[in-house]
Amino acid sequence: MKRILLILLPLVIALLLAGCIGRDGKDGAVLLKIRLIDVTRYWDNNGAIPYGFNTEVFYTCAAGTYSFEYDCTDETKWKGHYTLERNYGEDGGFMRNGEDGLDRFYTFSCSISGPSLTFYEEGREKTVTPIITDDDMVEIIHDDGAYKIHIKATRNGDKVKAENPKYLAR
Repeated sequence: MKRILLILLPLVIALLLAGCIGRDGKDGAVLLKIRLIDVTRYWDNNGAIPYGFNTEVFYTCAAGTYSFEYDCTDETKWKGHYTLERNYGEDGGFMRNGEDGLDRFYTFSCSISGPSLTFYEEGREKTVTPIITDDDMVEIIHDDGAYKIHIKATRNGDKVKAENPKYLAR
């Protein structure tokens, strides 16, 4: 009997320890709202932004790099790309669950002077200051250690073809 107990005891302890590993936290979501100011046409290739999107709705986006273009009422044209990264959930550990990643709400505004970015933190809207801004280029990087978004856009004088079904006439 003692021999069976000595063999089973380490096995029971190993099973208990393995069963005490907590779950990993869920990744946080990146939610994006696109605001159009004096814009006549907007297009991007982000699958989360539907054709005919609502400018008052935050859309849950996957991490990745997306291209965009827009035309303004004064015939100014902008095009560029934005990269979204999410806040990953924490790994679970011994007898503890990992923390979930926080959700981040971004507003990507498109206007004659170029794109701009705001985000919500603690119930307040905060504006991200561009690292480069001039008449023909805007570059915005927001990196708070958990989330990262990078936007780079240039003024484009060329006519943009409206062949893609996601073009919006406004």
